[in-house]
Amino acid sequence: MRAVDEDTEAFNEVIAGIRMPKDTPEQIALRSKVIREGYKAAARVPFNTAQLCSEVLDLCQAAADIGNQAVMSDAGVGALMALAGVQGAIHNVRINLPNTKDEAFIAGMEESLDDLLSGSRERCEAIQRQVENSY
Repeated sequence: MRAVDEDTEAFNEVIAGIRMPKDTPEQIALRSKVIREGYKAAARVPFNTAQLCSEVLDLCQAAADIGNQAVMSDAGVGALMALAGVQGAIHNVRINLPNTKDEAFIAGMEESLDDLLSGSRERCEAIQRQVENSY
């Protein structure tokens, strides 16, 4: 819930920028900067959410490693849900990136996103194999 609230607050920065006056060249420049920075915040928040969801995969792995038949399906379902959270949060990051108009920021985020997603997929798949081999 906190991540949802943080996401809303970050996008409110974009809205605040959009509402700024744009009557003079200075106002236009400031408004544009505030909007771009708002989009960076709006990208960073779901990136953090994706990282948190990725950490949930560690918890699912720990549950699967216990080997208790009663929790194996929970570990597998939890891993699938965590991966969905990673992927959904990454969609939210990527929708905001172009509006930052900062190529270095975009490139850095894309590299981090690719690593986060591929690592999360691999861990989820490993958990799924472990669960499937348990029955």
